[in-house]
Amino acid sequence: MKKTFYLQLVNNNIIRDVIEYEKEGYQKVELEVPLPIGINGGWWKYENGNLVECEELKPQTEVEQKIEQLEQAILELSMLMAGVE
Repeated sequence: MKKTFYLQLVNNNIIRDVIEYEKEGYQKVELEVPLPIGINGGWWKYENGNLVECEELKPQTEVEQKIEQLEQAILELSMLMAGVE
């Protein structure tokens, strides 16, 4: 089922806000309900009439950040052990 929403779009059509009433600066759209969780979190775009989730814009959790740091540290240690700088 589709419903009328109003989107606040910034920088390359990134969705910053979604409301159900008309407001200046917001774009009127018809979207399927229910809306995706986190749609106004800054990692969704509105492109060609579609909602597009952009994983690269999604903030990392603390655990994901730690894993990335550990992976980088392991890579650096491996390179040192192999004599590559």
